[in-house]
Amino acid sequence: MTRIGEPVHLIDAIEKVTGSLKYGSDFKLPGMLYGRVLRSPIPHGRIVSIEVSGARRLPGVKAVVTGLEEDLPAYSVAGEKFFDERLLAKEKVRYIGDEVAAVAATDEATAGEALRRIKVEYEELPAVFDPLEAMREGAPLVHETIERNIARALKIRHGDVDTAFHDADAVVEGTFNTPLVHQAYLEPHSVVAQWDLQGRLTLWIPTQSPRLAQMTYANALGISRDRIRIIQMPMGGAFGGKLEYRLHPLAALLARKAQAPVKMTNTRKEEFSATLPRVPMVIKMKAGCKKDGALLAKETEVVADNGAYLNYGPGVLLSAASRHDNLYRLKNIRTNGYLVYTNKVATGPFRGFGCPQSFFALESIMDMLADEIGMDPVDFRLKNASQSGDVTPHKWYFGSCGLSEAIQKSAEKADWYSKRRTYPAKRSGDLAYGIGMACCLHVSGSRTFLPFFDGASAYVRIDEEGHVIVHVGEPDIGQGSKTTFAQIAAHELGIPIEWVNVAAVDTDISPHGLGTFGDRSTTLTGNAVRRAAIEARGILFEVAGRRLGENPSSLSIEDGQILSQDRSARIEFRKAAELASYERAGGIVTGHG
Repeated sequence: MTRIGEPVHLIDAIEKVTGSLKYGSDFKLPGMLYGRVLRSPIPHGRIVSIEVSGARRLPGVKAVVTGLEEDLPAYSVAGEKFFDERLLAKEKVRYIGDEVAAVAATDEATAGEALRRIKVEYEELPAVFDPLEAMREGAPLVHETIERNIARALKIRHGDVDTAFHDADAVVEGTFNTPLVHQAYLEPHSVVAQWDLQGRLTLWIPTQSPRLAQMTYANALGISRDRIRIIQMPMGGAFGGKLEYRLHPLAALLARKAQAPVKMTNTRKEEFSATLPRVPMVIKMKAGCKKDGALLAKETEVVADNGAYLNYGPGVLLSAASRHDNLYRLKNIRTNGYLVYTNKVATGPFRGFGCPQSFFALESIMDMLADEIGMDPVDFRLKNASQSGDVTPHKWYFGSCGLSEAIQKSAEKADWYSKRRTYPAKRSGDLAYGIGMACCLHVSGSRTFLPFFDGASAYVRIDEEGHVIVHVGEPDIGQGSKTTFAQIAAHELGIPIEWVNVAAVDTDISPHGLGTFGDRSTTLTGNAVRRAAIEARGILFEVAGRRLGENPSSLSIEDGQILSQDRSARIEFRKAAELASYERAGGIVTGHG
């Protein structure tokens, strides 16, 4: 029985289409308060004073917190050890939207009124908004200890670039700008925070990585990781924009002070002004090739607009500066990368983690080179495409590579060569017609950015009634991974997909998982689920083998029936699960992967 490749309904489809699914922004607790954030109205300034007495006197206000009053540690995210961020600004604000104070009240209207009653005096400072200007000597410093606002700088050197350019028959160069772009998910950031009587925090949040959130928020709140439990809520879109975010621990801060659960949900204005959009970049690229199209050298400068705080900027810069080097056979590479502070919203991941920015530049340069030597852009790419068995200058080994095949099939389907001949002369009034091609390389995982751990784990539980529950550490963020994992488990266990449930991620219960990003869930978590299901199946086969008088290795399973080698004897999957439970004194069959 195969469940792979079958058209199946999403296992949570009915809840979604009927509107009964409770997303993070729908979640409530009894006695819950509502939190709001006071944000800076200026891009750069010193905080002279914060007066909160008017807000505290307002009936219904249960907690007010500020960075001047709260002893909060600085913290970092994404494995970085540069602690440039605090939950609430203490000495300075660094962008319009920076968190200055927060309140919790019995209803949202009262919380909003409390914000209006907080009086903040600022000493406004010169601000810088362009990363190229921010790097110049004498530019305003976003963080006083960071010279020329360069938060990170990297250099990549491979081969002899100068000699390769000297030997090139054609050299082209260009400057490419990519803008700040918001992920524009439908559901805004939301959180519910509650502390128990033992001083342990539970956060109900829609996040792409409960484990990374647990790590970061422990640092931000100054408590140990085991004091935080993250329960993953169904999510209304993410696209990279829902990893660690200050709103979540701010709710925890208010909940601790108010001694009551607190819910916080961004307004749409806050989403666009104070979350973590894509990193804008200015990319200067120069490349050279021979007359036959062989690429010889590439020189790149990447200036990434980090915004006011680091977040995932260092990883995005590394990705943009290096991943595109692996798409084509290229040995001579020189790259300088700069991550630059500006007085704008902090930036972060968004579908591709730096790849869309850098591949826009690379593929434009490829077209320019092809045009310079009079070679068809498709043929030029085929001439240089990476192949199976290649080891790139960055030590990436391609055990398999379908780039050439993808280029060829795309050109065939698009009728590329015919249209390239026809379109230069085809015009209709003000309209001109054209066809183009671009390639891209991405990853399934984050080994280059988080080398200390990029695995995934899973376990499959089968109770005495044959109900199967899959536990993973990577949440479904709307792309349907729950259904994928259920298909994989059902396939390996030989049962209908309807018999399989995939549990929500809960850091108290779920196995370790880095998170849902970097196109890693199906490849990494899916294989963990597969191995867990195979191990669980082996336990059932041992039980069935004893009952059927067969060697467990000779058994097979189809349509919920465990079959003997000659298929003359059988035992139901659910009966085998029941027997396994009884033999284990009520223990549940569990497979790990």
